Amino acid sequence: MGVVSGTGAKALTPADYKDRQIADGLAGTAKIVYRLVLTLIGLGLFTVIALGQPDAYFLNPAATVSVPTIGATTAKAMLVFVPLLLIATRVYAQVYVDHWRALDAEADRRNLKLSAEISPMRHWLLRLVIGSVLNLLVPAALIALTWKAMALPHSWGVGLLLVTLLTIAGHLLQCCHGLRGQRIGSAGVLAVAVFAAFLVSGFGLPLRDAVRRPFDLRYADLSKTDLSGYDLRAADLRQAYLNGADLRLADLRGAWLAGAELQKADLESARLLYASFRRANLQEANLSGTTLQDGDLGWASLQEAELFRASFQEAFLFEANLQDANLRWANLQEANLSGANLQDASLYGANLQDANLLRAKLSQAQLNEACLFDMSKPPKNLPSGLKPPTSICGLFTRVTRPPAD
Repeated sequence: MGVVSGTGAKALTPADYKDRQIADGLAGTAKIVYRLVLTLIGLGLFTVIALGQPDAYFLNPAATVSVPTIGATTAKAMLVFVPLLLIATRVYAQVYVDHWRALDAEADRRNLKLSAEISPMRHWLLRLVIGSVLNLLVPAALIALTWKAMALPHSWGVGLLLVTLLTIAGHLLQCCHGLRGQRIGSAGVLAVAVFAAFLVSGFGLPLRDAVRRPFDLRYADLSKTDLSGYDLRAADLRQAYLNGADLRLADLRGAWLAGAELQKADLESARLLYASFRRANLQEANLSGTTLQDGDLGWASLQEAELFRASFQEAFLFEANLQDANLRWANLQEANLSGANLQDASLYGANLQDANLLRAKLSQAQLNEACLFDMSKPPKNLPSGLKPPTSICGLFTRVTRPPAD
């Protein structure tokens, strides 16, 4: 039975009502999908901006980043919220896209004439844009954020890497067909990704070491920042400001600190193997118990530095300023101290075996306080008029060699 409108319009049949409902549903769904696509584009642009942020933001607890829909948060929290927003928006969009396709198929079955605005799947350009955003933007953004997180400790990068890989797998499964032609939705795969990342985050240390990215901290201002115990291997800290920073027990093996400012920094027991401190300012810094074997300290300023029990074996200390430094019990075996300024430095118990002292500035009294593990290997190129140490080094002991008969 037809229905007549109050204005005398043509009566609509139930089929006409059904057609109108389909058209209205497509129009409403299209608006939601368009908004979600724009949201994903906005999050993608934010990811590009986040990539431009210096790595120092992750080391400064006071630094904040404004995340869309979340507000101001720390840089580390950004690496949690942004991927969650990307994945949640993508899953939400997929629900409406599937509904959209179902309505569009029904409209096609009923031979409805629809505009490209409410049925973009029928227009190749709109289909290309929406498909690219849904299937390419989210994985690309997650890959970028994963690369950024690879420098962080405690398996941050590993967890995000797993989420990224499983998200990509979810997109591939979404685009393909599973066993027996059944389509597999991405929501379940993405949920598994998040859960698996949570499990792996505490057990991914070997993987983290394999995929980690060194920090890029050139010119960063990290003065008085607590970096104790941080993994800064191979980090680029050239010209960085680390005055008064706490670097105790930090791992700086292979780090590049050329020209860095480390005045009064605390590097006690830090791991500094193969690190470069060329022309760095380490005045009054504490390097007690550190290992700088094969390190580069050429032209560095270590004036009044605390170097108690530090190991500089085979280190390059060419023209370094060690005036008034405390080198008690330090290991300077085979170190290159050519042109170094050791005036008023304490060398009590310091091992100078095979050290190169060409043009070094020091006194006989200082040499008398030093010692050798092997008396047959005295310092090389002693300044004119100076004699090698006569004491044998031991563990916090100096045994004076008896005079020759």
